Amino acid sequence: MARSLLTFLGSSNYERVHYLWMNKESTLTEFVQFAIVELVWGGIGEEDEIVVFATDNAGVRRNLTLLMERLKKLEVSNKNIRVVDIKQGRTQEEISFNFRVISSEIVRILKGERELYLDITHSFRSIPFLSLAGLVYATALSKNSGEKITVLYGAIEALGNIKEVRNMPEKKRKAPIFDLTKYVEYIEWSLAVNEFVRFGYSPSFEKLVSCESEENLVEAFGSVKLLEEAIFYSRCEVIKKIDIEQIRNGIRDLANRFRDINEVWNEFDRKVQSFELDANKRFLAAATWCLEHNLIQQGVTILQEGIISFIISMIQLDDKDRNLRNNISYMLHILGLEERKRRRVWQNLEEDKRNMIEAVISRLYKLNWLESDSYKDGIEAFLSCRKCKLGELAKSYRSLTDIRNDLNHCGVRKNPKPKSVKELRERFKESLNDIEKIIA
Repeated sequence: MARSLLTFLGSSNYERVHYLWMNKESTLTEFVQFAIVELVWGGIGEEDEIVVFATDNAGVRRNLTLLMERLKKLEVSNKNIRVVDIKQGRTQEEISFNFRVISSEIVRILKGERELYLDITHSFRSIPFLSLAGLVYATALSKNSGEKITVLYGAIEALGNIKEVRNMPEKKRKAPIFDLTKYVEYIEWSLAVNEFVRFGYSPSFEKLVSCESEENLVEAFGSVKLLEEAIFYSRCEVIKKIDIEQIRNGIRDLANRFRDINEVWNEFDRKVQSFELDANKRFLAAATWCLEHNLIQQGVTILQEGIISFIISMIQLDDKDRNLRNNISYMLHILGLEERKRRRVWQNLEEDKRNMIEAVISRLYKLNWLESDSYKDGIEAFLSCRKCKLGELAKSYRSLTDIRNDLNHCGVRKNPKPKSVKELRERFKESLNDIEKIIA
């Protein structure tokens, strides 16, 4: 892959030192750019380029001429070098100009799928910050990820101040080149996690994970994507089966690797920790997720179908039985009616439907989901129910039905309930809170 080195030149008379990189030592040179080509790159390739940002200062231009001469010793030709003019950065307009120039070069390189090496050793004033801002801006536009970006800094100050360096024998002048790339990774991961926590999905996170080679991380964050999709497309059965502990282990692995941004991983962990519930109650965490991210339609569907699945899990019948699910839904609808109407509807039920609902009621009655102390049998308890647990659940279920109808018909009804988006969201939140108190 072709490589691009973006670098800066100042006007100072640089001291000659031996730069160090990966247990290798450069030729004595006053230019870190020379050492990067020699040590980091191991020589120049035909398609490699060195982009030098330079002002029109006389000292800078002198250094530029000298640098180009030095690089010839490494067989760097003029076609490998491109000089890009920047301003001194003394006004807001000049700073804006520099940002546009630097970021456009970074965008060009990343879109061209070249390896980017950013050397900030001799950047000055606002340039280091502009370089970082340009990098963040460019990576947001690019399909490529941070594995093709390396940020370098030649730390001559590690030897002491300039006076001390000048008085030091040349053979002892050994300055490290620091790899600062991990700090770019900190920014990328932090932005990706923030995206995930704020919006409930993160294409940036997916992009970063796609560059990982560790199998446990790939699997863990494959489960994150599965969770995102399961909520977005209301896949309750998938939500039940996702290995939340596997995801949390993946977060811990990243936290160990990037310890300096520990709070970022804590935020991520808190987001998925809420799913560490009994599988049959995970729909509550999914509905809360929907509320947080304005996925109200998905939230309503997940809550209603989750309630039905929860009831079936309690009475230990087949969760996939479509007829059973429809009848439980109708049972909750009946229970949501006022008593006189409830009895009338019950009397007019088809026999098969009534028999199936009676079997469900009988089991729930034994589990104390109806007012068992006041009535001898479940059916009478069901028909007379006022404030039993199942009745409260039915009330919330009915409220969700109103919201679901409103959403499915885009609010185009003579008597829309709820009457506004704000009211719709508040009613969903209220129903969710009520259901959590009953079930959790």
